[in-house]
Amino acid sequence: MRNRLLALVGCALAMAWQTMFAAAPAQPVKLSSADTAKVLKEIEQDRIDTQKWLQSDPTSYLRLGSAFRPQAPIAATAGQFGMADLLRFAGAV
Repeated sequence: MRNRLLALVGCALAMAWQTMFAAAPAQPVKLSSADTAKVLKEIEQDRIDTQKWLQSDPTSYLRLGSAFRPQAPIAATAGQFGMADLLRFAGAV
């Protein structure tokens, strides 16, 4: 019984500590203009690399090209598309 009481008090203290002394949300990082330009350049290069990778992957949606035309209706009920509809569309069912 004493162990349960100690555990309960410990939990209550931990919750009070967290509520009273919780860290404030992180603030945005302030970058210099040079650092901002460097980060934006890295992001743009990552986008270019990702697009090249998606275009080279034979299973990528980008490789489907303009020949892909979905057949309507895909879902059994208009406006609702569930897992069963996805499996049926993919040919798994």
